[in-house]
Amino acid sequence: MQFSMNFFVVLLLQVVFSLSQQSLLDNYQRELDSPGSGFKGNNITEILRNRHIVLVDGIMNELASILNNYWADNIAALKEIGVGHTHLRYSSARGIPTNADSLYNDILVISKRVKLPIVLIGHSMGGAEAAYLFLKYPELLLDGVIEKVVCVNPAIGGSILADNLNLLGKAASLLLGSGLNSLKPVVAKKNFEDGFARFQKTIAEAGYKGGLTPSSRFEYLSKKLYYVRTALSPADISEFPNDRLLTAKDQMIQSNPAIGVDLGILEGDHIELVVNGFVSSGDVFHRKAFTRALLQKLFSN
Repeated sequence: MQFSMNFFVVLLLQVVFSLSQQSLLDNYQRELDSPGSGFKGNNITEILRNRHIVLVDGIMNELASILNNYWADNIAALKEIGVGHTHLRYSSARGIPTNADSLYNDILVISKRVKLPIVLIGHSMGGAEAAYLFLKYPELLLDGVIEKVVCVNPAIGGSILADNLNLLGKAASLLLGSGLNSLKPVVAKKNFEDGFARFQKTIAEAGYKGGLTPSSRFEYLSKKLYYVRTALSPADISEFPNDRLLTAKDQMIQSNPAIGVDLGILEGDHIELVVNGFVSSGDVFHRKAFTRALLQKLFSN
């Protein structure tokens, strides 16, 4: 009898470990095949209902707000699970560092209102703003205001399209000004190089509670930052994988040492995981499945 009990305990632990090691892609496919199955037999739903999700739009969100198609399906999935959320958008005409400061102020207000740990999820320019906030204000994570930062298709390394605009794009650049300029590769990379250097200095000097050393702070914080990337052909290594606007490489902070958790590259274009409508290649089922899969991956451990 003792042998049988030990056997089943070991088997159960193996199953739990296997689930925790499933990739985002595995979760995504499972949620497409069997919606909601990833929430069965665990306490992820209960955990999520004690968190608050903050979603941040990317560039050109002003148009999306008119159409109400940014995060709409993702928000519907959150409501079905019973998770609270706040949807934020910042001016496309302002640069990433400026919008990150506005995001910081809004996070403090939201945290005071909801009194729950925040899971910050940003897309494209909004993903870069979330990553920049992570680097500039690590105390938000060290103090528990923000629990996790997720960057979906983040424009961290900028977009080559910002340097190669057609006539229509050049006309739009007159309106977008600093916002579009902050997406130019040379500007974006410099911003994040400087931001990472400042981040290292901050966590080395700050005397945060808990007695963490600078190296242990770095390790702790690195596990709180996540990247979700897309590419049209992620398995094709003969070209630079890209999602039409960003290369897969530029959707991560390029630092030494590396920082953050790479959740892998999903097949898709730049907007299909978070934007609906005729401009998007995805559909409501894929966006809802992605939302559920992402949350399961974040809290499966």
